[in-house]
Amino acid sequence: MVVDYFFGENYAFSTGLELAGKGGTIRYTDYLNSGSGNGNPVAVSMKISTQYLQVPLSVKLFTNEIAPATRLYFQVGGSLNVPIGTRISGSKFYKDPVTNAENKGSDYVYLFDADALVAAGAEYTLGKSTKLFAGLGYHRGLVDIDRYFESKRGFSDVTIKNSSFGLDLGIKF
Repeated sequence: MVVDYFFGENYAFSTGLELAGKGGTIRYTDYLNSGSGNGNPVAVSMKISTQYLQVPLSVKLFTNEIAPATRLYFQVGGSLNVPIGTRISGSKFYKDPVTNAENKGSDYVYLFDADALVAAGAEYTLGKSTKLFAGLGYHRGLVDIDRYFESKRGFSDVTIKNSSFGLDLGIKF
């Protein structure tokens, strides 16, 4: 859902509500039978998948028509994101292979994320107020979303940030 509020002929404040999937694979070496790192090394790999509700807060700059009924736009701003579901290696629960503790996937990420947003695209007018749009966007993660490794496991210097590219397709009424 996208809302563009125009405050000039070619300038709009843009917001809305988006559903986005983000994640990646985390790999690290841990040690069994030792709190000091002198135990048996274990390679750990886990895939984190999180769905977010995002509220973009940005400014869109539109060109004049570059072809009949077609304008380009450039967007800059940010987005505030709230996770609505997290899975670790495909499951809602994850058993740490070193500590044998089982945790919910949501225990691994913070309840808030924020991104810087840069996007560009094109908008085609179908009728008086109906428009099709397509664009590419880049969301650069600003918040360290690690809620588990430093606080519960005592790892130092862990930083996990979500950055993503997105394809925006839609229709505005």
